[in-house]
Amino acid sequence: MYTKIESSANEFYKHLKKLQTKKERDKTLHYVAEGIRAVADAVKNKADIYAIVLCEGYDPEINLENQKVYKLSQKLFDDVKETVTSQGIMAVINYKIQNFKGSHIAA
Repeated sequence: MYTKIESSANEFYKHLKKLQTKKERDKTLHYVAEGIRAVADAVKNKADIYAIVLCEGYDPEINLENQKVYKLSQKLFDDVKETVTSQGIMAVINYKIQNFKGSHIAA
């Protein structure tokens, strides 16, 4: 099951758009992975996935059971994708800052 988003006024869409900036990624500890391979690897390796984002008309061939899934209209998806030829799928993934002897490393 998924949540359909068709308006740029939607709060999740606004969050996704803001993740294009390093400042927002650092603030929320979220990053975006685009493409079927990146998303499939994240699912397979049990990454801490906040949400999966699909473009309308895209039918993933991976199991997204137990994932929060949003389906965006083509226009909205085009506004948030960063790749030139998108595959129609991306994941918003949580990450943690770990401190190793005084240095900060994103993991």
